[in-house]
Amino acid sequence: MNKIPPDAKIASALSDAATIDAIKRAVAKRAGIPLLEMDSMRRASGGIRQLAMFLAWAVTGASYTAVGRGFGGKDRTTVRHACRVYATLGLDAGSMVKDFGITGA
Repeated sequence: MNKIPPDAKIASALSDAATIDAIKRAVAKRAGIPLLEMDSMRRASGGIRQLAMFLAWAVTGASYTAVGRGFGGKDRTTVRHACRVYATLGLDAGSMVKDFGITGA
C-alpha cells in the first residue's frame, strides 16, 4: 500500500504554528461555509472537507487517525482517501497554504 508522505518542507516550516483547527477555520472561511460543516456527517461540504483534511495532513504531518479526530471523528481511511485524491490531482500544498492564509492558531 502506498503511503503518500506529507510535504516535509511545509510540515517543518508550519507544524509548530499551524494546527488542524486553524486549517479548518481558514478553509471554511475561504469556502464561505460554517465551521461546523467541517465536522458534520453531511456530504454537501465533502469536497471542501477533503481539501481541509489533505492540508491538515500535509501541513502538520499528523497521522490519518489524528486528522480524522480533528474533523469530528472521521475514520482514518476517510482521511487517507482525501489525501490520495488531492495528491493525485498534483496540487501544491505549499501554494494552497498561502492562498488560504494558513499561519497558525
